Amino acid sequence: GAPNEHNLKSRCFTDNMSTFTDTLHRRLEDPASFPEENTTEIVRTTFRIYGTLFFVLFSVFCYVRQKCPQTYNVRNSFEKFNCRLATTIYPHVSWVWRVMFVSDDELFEQCGMDATALVRMTAFGMKVSVVGIFNSFYLMPIYGTAPKVAETAYITDPLQMVTLGHLPSESARFLATVFAAYILFGYSMYLILKEFEWVTKYRHRYISKFKPENYTVFVSNIPEEYQSSAALLDYFRGCFAYESVLDAHVTLTVPNLEKKVAQREAVVNNLEHAINVLEVTGTKPTHRNILKGGVVEESIPVYSEELKTLNQEISEEITRIEIATNPKSYQNDLETAQRKSDVYMQLHPSLRNLQNDDVMEGHNQEMPMEEDSEKKSSFFGGIASKGTSALSGAVSGAVSGVGNFVMGEEEGTPRTGGFVTFSNLKTTQAALQMIHHATPFCMMASTAPRPEEVYWGNVGKSNKALQIGSLMSGGLTALLCVFWTIPVAFVGTLTEADSLKQTLPFLEKMIDEQPWFEQFLAQLSPVLLMVLVEILPAILLEFSKFEGHINEATLNASMFRKLASFMVIQTFFVSAISGSIAAELEKMLEDPSAIIDLLANSLPNQSAYFMQFLMVKTFLGMGIELLRISSVVMAFIRSKVGPNLTEKERNTTWLGLRPLADPLDFRHAEMLAEMILYFMVTFVYSVMAPMTAFVLFMNFLILSFSYRHQIIYIYPIHPDSGGGMMIRFFGFMTAAMLIAQITLVGVFALKKAAIATPLFIPLIVTTVLFNRYIGQQHFYVTQYLPSKEAMAKDLSNQSNRDQLEGFRTAFVQPSLQEKILQPENLGTDREIQMERLNYYTPPGSEAEPIDDLLSPSIVEPTVSVAPEVKLSASKDQKEEKKGLGGLSEI
Repeated sequence: GAPNEHNLKSRCFTDNMSTFTDTLHRRLEDPASFPEENTTEIVRTTFRIYGTLFFVLFSVFCYVRQKCPQTYNVRNSFEKFNCRLATTIYPHVSWVWRVMFVSDDELFEQCGMDATALVRMTAFGMKVSVVGIFNSFYLMPIYGTAPKVAETAYITDPLQMVTLGHLPSESARFLATVFAAYILFGYSMYLILKEFEWVTKYRHRYISKFKPENYTVFVSNIPEEYQSSAALLDYFRGCFAYESVLDAHVTLTVPNLEKKVAQREAVVNNLEHAINVLEVTGTKPTHRNILKGGVVEESIPVYSEELKTLNQEISEEITRIEIATNPKSYQNDLETAQRKSDVYMQLHPSLRNLQNDDVMEGHNQEMPMEEDSEKKSSFFGGIASKGTSALSGAVSGAVSGVGNFVMGEEEGTPRTGGFVTFSNLKTTQAALQMIHHATPFCMMASTAPRPEEVYWGNVGKSNKALQIGSLMSGGLTALLCVFWTIPVAFVGTLTEADSLKQTLPFLEKMIDEQPWFEQFLAQLSPVLLMVLVEILPAILLEFSKFEGHINEATLNASMFRKLASFMVIQTFFVSAISGSIAAELEKMLEDPSAIIDLLANSLPNQSAYFMQFLMVKTFLGMGIELLRISSVVMAFIRSKVGPNLTEKERNTTWLGLRPLADPLDFRHAEMLAEMILYFMVTFVYSVMAPMTAFVLFMNFLILSFSYRHQIIYIYPIHPDSGGGMMIRFFGFMTAAMLIAQITLVGVFALKKAAIATPLFIPLIVTTVLFNRYIGQQHFYVTQYLPSKEAMAKDLSNQSNRDQLEGFRTAFVQPSLQEKILQPENLGTDREIQMERLNYYTPPGSEAEPIDDLLSPSIVEPTVSVAPEVKLSASKDQKEEKKGLGGLSEI
């Protein structure tokens, strides 16, 4: 009995394998003999078209990358983007494998942590795909040799025959799928744990770098009693050691000043160009003044006079704001309070008999000079002040009153947001993790962005405005998600000609008369889906702006969450379900009772559609990305229009037209969100349709070496969230795993797999527990620097203590930073002429203004200046100009 049964099973397996092999050969040799199924032909045509296109674009790129270094090696062609890795130029095709061996340490230091995290995610995808390929070695024979039954008799396409849909209901072969799923998801969870170790290590390295943003916290929703820079500074110095808090800056509402600063910047640009016209062409530049009826005026004198007026107005405005918001008496008042503290009185008991006014008066008389401030700070450093909270409230009220009296109710009034800079990492990390107020959402401390990336218009928005903005953003995103279903579902049906004939009857005649049109629609579908995916980020970014983010990193993080959700909900599920229904619509209408069986077979077969889409997205997208086609076209147009007289003008973006020297920032959020779709397809279809794993491995490989090349040779290091995107990516990764498992259970249920379905439950439970486990501490420890590491870094940074002074003003509003601004190409003679000054500066003498017409409000004391000193207002020379005293300020 047993041997006969064994022989019978062996013969069945051999017969089924023979049938599968014969069908595969006949299908490949004569596709026309199977007109009802064309999945294999569609995928093969997609690979042939777009694979060939990628090969052509790739070959052209390998040739031109050495011929056009400014285009394809930006980071070695322009000094501001210098990258040591970009100095090594690999010939021909060898760069493909050379860039793959660049270490994480080198990428981290030269290209940034976000860039390094992105290429690690491509490597993650390759590893998971390799597991899928391993599983395919036994899954494909098991699926392909399944016995023919009525419910699967219509599946004759070779690609569909090696999917889960080819298995008959209640088949024991589903156990192989369960086994493969355990291997795939178990290995993925192991990789996630290893990646958390990596991201934690490098995240801590990133936030311990000696940069102002790592020593600063952003404080939002500041209560009224602390809404001044001095009061906020006093609060944090009361919380921590006095010397641990460097400075604090509460953002001010200065719309008029910001308007004037913007006008000044435009005038400076116009004047700089006019000077270039004069020096390069030798002709005096003119322009028409529309406000004066189109009168032609000489540009340099007119712009010079406008700039002089704006500089004077801005300088006076900033001075008034500084006086109103930072009264000099506050420091003396604070130090008086410190003198009266218990600690100080124990050291100096003789002061106990003095009256408060006597102490204040005596103190103000003893040390009124600014030059004693460093001594005083050192003397009082570390003394705990117990009476400063009441004092800060009083001074804050006084400051507010003075500000309103001098500048009106709006100009110079404080907002509810500010930045506090510390002198060590230990205190910074402590401030980030402490609760600073008992009221919810009040005095919330968060990591500070890079000073250059702050969206100052959003700093200090009220919590009410932020909450309303968040609701608006979420509501618009949900609304878009509903309406986006329509185009995505329509695009998903384009691959099914029979469904299109019923949905759009006018296409029936064209499809029947022109067979090529069916193939055209099948190839058009993934292209249209790619277009829809490309449109989404711009829309979702605008929605995210309602949330009031203060920097690009948090704005992109919000957009990433929305876009990743769209990828899972719309691009994956809507496409899969709509495609499945469209594929079997005719059969469902003929036999509604067979809907469950048809869906159970059709969902696995949708793998071909996603293989199509991912091949188009990778082949076409990476080919265009490597060749930088859009950037080259834009740079060519920019070279023909706009100011181009000097190298600076040629390398400056004009009206949105970017030259090669000013590349766009790398779109980390978009790339990672799109990669969520790659992983979603990997998790769902690697076990249901094993051929998908081969396509995905190829895609991840192309993404890996392409992205590595671009981040090394093209894109600047900033913006960089320090791995924040990768941390959020893990959250979506675990969610994608859980969704994929539930999807597989749904297919098992439709297939009536009574044994396999309950066996999947432990895997789902394990994934839920894994998600809960990493959610407890893994995400948290990546955000903050451990105390021991912070202390060790502070000790190693002792030699950089002098540079901390530069951190004090890093987070001052840009509109309050520069009282005087001049064009970079303004020479000494022209600057003196503009200011109507004559200088006599022999060596060792003082540079004195002779002209009495100068406004005394902006004249500062002068110092000795050598005759050869140039009075250029270049940004690179600001620090030197400060050393020239009043001469540079005039």
